[in-house]
Amino acid sequence: MRQTTPQNLLPMKKAVFIFALLLYSITSLAQQDPHFTHYMYNMSIVNPAYTTARTGNIDTGVFYRTQWVNVEGAPQTGTLFAHATLPAGVEVGINVINDRIGLDGEITETNANADVAYRFELARDFFLSLGVKAGITNYNADFSRLQLNSGGAPTDPLFAQNINSNFLTFGAGAFLYTKEFYLGISSPNFIPTKHIEDTASYEARSFEELHAYLTVGYIFNINKDFKLKPSALVKHVANAPISADVSLNLLVQEKFEIGASYRLEDAVALMLRYDITPNFKIGYAYDYTLSGLNEFSRGSHEVFLMYSFQLRKYIDCYSNRFF
Repeated sequence: MRQTTPQNLLPMKKAVFIFALLLYSITSLAQQDPHFTHYMYNMSIVNPAYTTARTGNIDTGVFYRTQWVNVEGAPQTGTLFAHATLPAGVEVGINVINDRIGLDGEITETNANADVAYRFELARDFFLSLGVKAGITNYNADFSRLQLNSGGAPTDPLFAQNINSNFLTFGAGAFLYTKEFYLGISSPNFIPTKHIEDTASYEARSFEELHAYLTVGYIFNINKDFKLKPSALVKHVANAPISADVSLNLLVQEKFEIGASYRLEDAVALMLRYDITPNFKIGYAYDYTLSGLNEFSRGSHEVFLMYSFQLRKYIDCYSNRFF
């Protein structure tokens, strides 16, 4: 929701940075959904058509990201998901995302969604999945807790509003994949929402536009011990710059993974993943900021835990849950 970098904040003193960051996030033309460097392991939050064809398994995960370390009040985002593949080509799942900004979380947004997808086998080992996502978003902005360093409260009339609102969400997606390749297109929410209105001019000053995602990835089998995994994610939001991530990971003996990622005009990242057991995986990413925020920030950290509950024996022919 707030990954766009405010370039005009560079000359400001660190003492007032948090107020400027809050003001920027509220008055921006279009807010952006939270973004994860390890998007390839967390794809269900952006594409409800993402499926695995692993009947009898429940895949779960927890992700946490702290943005722009050393910047007071910078965004912190957590998400969790659970997905299960049912017989007859159906997959169902739930995912929850919580995004916070401010020293005491003056602005929070929580999204809770359920996914349903149906998988078609177009040819041998070649699948198309179509899915829908529906749920609710809670947006809470409590500016009564916001104080400037001078001890006073903000004077902008926008900050006179304390808001706690709920919005319905509905999205859809398509996911095409084989054992080595995937291509996805999706929009997690078709319903634009107004979060904060300027009561004087009746204009929405904070709102969420439609997000469109394109994801693509491939596995190159170098030999039995090494696999090379390039992938990319492109995000388009109305009235906001295009965001693009390009990543390259090396998987070693199906157990350890190391990689790097570049986010357009924003950051470069180091990514690590380790499989403690075949069903239990942990991961870490560090983003080094390339934009003007580099003067204030020590980068961003991201960690995840993933566990797959194997309810019955299956043949893992088409799975790319951990692509």
